[in-house]
Amino acid sequence: MPASKGSSGARRAVREDEVIKVRLRDGGAFLDRYGMRDGKDEVFLAEALDRHVGDDIKLDLYFDHSGFAFRVGGRVVSRRLTRAGDLAPGARIALDPDDQTIRTMILSHARGEDIDYRARSDERARCKLPVRLVSPVQARGTVVDLSTGGARVLGIFPPDLGILLELKLSVPGALLGFPLTGRVVWRRPEADPLMGVAFETDGVRAERRLRDLVARLRAEPRPRRR
Repeated sequence: MPASKGSSGARRAVREDEVIKVRLRDGGAFLDRYGMRDGKDEVFLAEALDRHVGDDIKLDLYFDHSGFAFRVGGRVVSRRLTRAGDLAPGARIALDPDDQTIRTMILSHARGEDIDYRARSDERARCKLPVRLVSPVQARGTVVDLSTGGARVLGIFPPDLGILLELKLSVPGALLGFPLTGRVVWRRPEADPLMGVAFETDGVRAERRLRDLVARLRAEPRPRRR
């Protein structure tokens, strides 16, 4: 995401004034605001009218009909300050091309399709590792998908979008838990809760350890299906 990653790949913290919360009645309410222009995904939002062209923002999209929520980056590319016929005031937002996985998930959900949780990156390990949420509350769940950029966590009721989490991952053969810090970028608070966490790695050493862990998990043979 623009201005969100340093040279090491770590994400910076998002300021609260960068976040725009958008409540959507259902998928159709999102698709009514969505369009493609010059090969880019864009949305038009009345909620972003007070932002300026060129502003980098985060959109927290809440789908009321399903309980799903997603955080996606974007940039203001134009504004309409006054009503023009049936067209309401608002701002046109180009969604962050680096957030392709989240954008794909949002569109699939809005269209009523099955969500594909797979990311573009090949550096992703399917796994089943116990994980303990240390902060802001204590809970236990399972990491079922791990990459150097984030994880998919099953079985923990997800905090709201953007909340900073401190996690301890149980790694086979290790006596101590593997500490991870990240923010909630999508959530499914259902009977079988699921959430996506984008890591905020602290330094080159921590990033290298995480990269080594992902490589090790990817190298392990998967059990054959019977």
